[in-house]
Amino acid sequence: MKYEELKTYSVEELQERIQSEKERLQKLKFAHAVAPIENPTKIGAGRRQVAQLMTALREKQLEMVQEKCQELLPQGAALPKKEFLSLIEKIRDEFGFTVSAKFIAQLAKKFKIEGFARKK
Repeated sequence: MKYEELKTYSVEELQERIQSEKERLQKLKFAHAVAPIENPTKIGAGRRQVAQLMTALREKQLEMVQEKCQELLPQGAALPKKEFLSLIEKIRDEFGFTVSAKFIAQLAKKFKIEGFARKK
C-alpha cells in the first residue's frame, strides 16, 4: 500500500491496521521459524508496512496537536512560555500520547511564544 493512501486513514483505522499487521507479522515469523517459508522477504515487507503505518499514525497525532493549539491559542497573542507548556501538557493528557521537545519548539516558533527564541 502506498504511503499517500495511509495518510487518508483515520487514527482509529491506523491503530487497527497496525495491530492486525503486527499479528500477521508475528504469525509469519513463527511459521518461518518452524519451517522455512517460500518467500522470506515477506517478513521484511511486513516490518516495513508496520513502520509506515506507525509513521502515518504519528503524523496524524502531531497534526491533531497542532490543530488543537490553533484552536486554543489566540492568533497573534503573546503567551508566556509557562502557560504555553501547561497548554501542551493539557493537550498531551487529552490525546494520550507524547510530544517531542523539538515539535514543541516548532509550535512555539510558529505561534511566537515568548521565551523560546534562540540565544545568539
